[in-house]
Amino acid sequence: MQFKFITTFMFMLFLPIAVLSSVNTELDSYLNQFVSSNEPGLAAIAIQNRKVIYKKNLGLANLESKTIIHDRTIFNLASTSKQFTAYSIAILESENKLKLTDKINKYIPNLPKYANQITIEDLVYHTSGLPDYYSESEICFKENHIQFKNADIVQFLNSKNKLNFSPKTKFEYSNTGYSLLALIIQKTSGLPYGLFLKRRIFDPLRMNDSFTADYRMSYNNLLSLSYSKVNDSFKPYLNTSCENIVGDGGVFSSLSDMSKWIDNLHSGKLIKKNRLDKLIFKSGKTLEGSLIQYGFGWFLNSTENGLRWYHHGGDWQGFHHTFTYLPELNLWVLILSNSDSFGPPMNYELSFELIRKLTK
Repeated sequence: MQFKFITTFMFMLFLPIAVLSSVNTELDSYLNQFVSSNEPGLAAIAIQNRKVIYKKNLGLANLESKTIIHDRTIFNLASTSKQFTAYSIAILESENKLKLTDKINKYIPNLPKYANQITIEDLVYHTSGLPDYYSESEICFKENHIQFKNADIVQFLNSKNKLNFSPKTKFEYSNTGYSLLALIIQKTSGLPYGLFLKRRIFDPLRMNDSFTADYRMSYNNLLSLSYSKVNDSFKPYLNTSCENIVGDGGVFSSLSDMSKWIDNLHSGKLIKKNRLDKLIFKSGKTLEGSLIQYGFGWFLNSTENGLRWYHHGGDWQGFHHTFTYLPELNLWVLILSNSDSFGPPMNYELSFELIRKLTK
């Protein structure tokens, strides 16, 4: 779930985009060198102006059954899930079910007193100062097959004595904050996080292969496993004790469904496009007015030549993804993978190289 922000790879982009068959062949050759047909692999897609300009599936979703990765293979999105959580908050805000400036203790009972001044927008922008349950507890790696849920995050917070810093004074990436947002979504909508996403996002967009860990559907024939490489062989990751915690992670989806999600973000089907630009893709601020390079579930940066570069990764137990949006080019690039071979910084290197080749 933890996302390590990669700053060492910046790239030059050139206009206009002209995707020819020779470029597709070059992209295929580039990706093929990293994946063997009998190993875990990846699914990649590039969409410009609502049209697929490149797509590639490589490797196996399940080594034991020899199931290949295809458009409907379902991956655990890990921290790429955060954009669905933030988007849900935006939906509820537009319906006046909540205000971003609301204190979170209005919606979540039994929080420690040190959290009294934290607002919903602090959770969204990672400015809350809350201790991170993933790095500061054993919740995710508890033995005896215990399965923790979001309510257990509140108990974790009550075991701590103070914030890491005062709210709105700095940015610090927080899985805890987004797990609490899932509880706020449930409180304000009356629906569990997963059912809210199903009814308000997945069903309207016909994302039929998408679900969340707390509202898991039966897609055993489509689910991918994730792997680590040990002594030249691949071993599947086992579930941890925090697989059912959602909000900061826990969304499952496929390349096919994510292309529908991209189309929604581009066209503004569920939330109007101008609202997206003014909220989803708008940087947060500290109390002193300094911009935070993070919006509603997206890191907001620029390339070396000044083009806006919006992105988010996802890294969890062998699942490694990168999701990139370049507004000036109307270009989206998504790479989903199920092997530690594509962990940071490799996942970003692949993404950058695809963009270089698409824009040369």
